[in-house]
Amino acid sequence: MSEDTQIQAPLHEEEPSTKTPASTSGRYPLSSQVATLNSSLPAHSFPGLPQIISHRGYKGKFPENTLAAVQGAVQAGTHALEIDLHLSRDGVLVLSHDPTLQRCYGIKKKIGDCDWEYLKTLRTLQAPYEPMPSFDLTYARQYLHTPNISFNVNQRILMGPFGRGFLDEARAANAKVYLWTVNAPNLMRWGIRRGVQGIITDDPALYKRVCEVWERERKDGIVFEPELQVDRLSVGQRAQIWMVAVLVVLFGWVIRRKYLLGGERVRIEERKIT
Repeated sequence: MSEDTQIQAPLHEEEPSTKTPASTSGRYPLSSQVATLNSSLPAHSFPGLPQIISHRGYKGKFPENTLAAVQGAVQAGTHALEIDLHLSRDGVLVLSHDPTLQRCYGIKKKIGDCDWEYLKTLRTLQAPYEPMPSFDLTYARQYLHTPNISFNVNQRILMGPFGRGFLDEARAANAKVYLWTVNAPNLMRWGIRRGVQGIITDDPALYKRVCEVWERERKDGIVFEPELQVDRLSVGQRAQIWMVAVLVVLFGWVIRRKYLLGGERVRIEERKIT
């Protein structure tokens, strides 16, 4: 089982963490304590700007989807976390983007084929060699029946020809839009100008700085950090946007051919038989 989850939760360790690979004791869960949650993550210093949403924690500085990454994101001033969940063989939810252990832990096994007793002994390939945390589902369960819908959208899709108008439609429907994964200052500024509700980034500290510079720029009207006040897209960024647009067209064609046209052929055959 895999699930992408945006949560606003602090980290809590039932036992002290260790970065020593030999240690195997304890679980490393995300806390379900809502009271602690509300006091741990800060309110936005600039209420009119999109939220800082840390992609897999502070992925730009720490091993992704680990306690260190989430703690680092909280310390950097994040407002929310985007994390990834998978289920171990014995039913424990753990934090991992990939269904396998190869990329982050160097083990050629699937998470679904391993028990928690084994998974908790692993350490990331990236320093500071963090253990795999588990996830307390009690906290997430309270949101299962939330009626509002939000959209997590690849920013390059919205910046391409097929994304035009989507933000206006979402705004008219009072739907929240979150962009991922945004790591360049000029792309962060694009999201601010478009009025999205949140920006998912690997570098929450950089985005917080971009917000600070944006507010000072609007207030004082001066350029004081040029590298954070650039709006023009690079040639490479423009190429990526058009490449994504082409992939969207191709993917849509494949889906239409595989499912819609296939279903139409079945209906034609059924009419012939009857």
